[in-house]
Amino acid sequence: MDSKANPKVWEDRLSEMDEDVMVVGHLPHLSEFSGSLLCGDEDKEVVAFSMGGIVCLERNRDGHWSIQWRIIHK
Repeated sequence: MDSKANPKVWEDRLSEMDEDVMVVGHLPHLSEFSGSLLCGDEDKEVVAFSMGGIVCLERNRDGHWSIQWRIIHK
């Protein structure tokens, strides 16, 4: 797997950041990334992504992630 597509690489990068960040990508990478952040399992489809959709995740003080909002393009 290309290191840029590896969810763990991006989790580690985000854990070092304090500012808001926008991550832009494609499927299946975004699905794997959100599964990894939200439930620790990149194979779990936590977010049903659609083409042109946007999902906002937020990390709390304990380092846990949650979905804040999402926009679906139909």
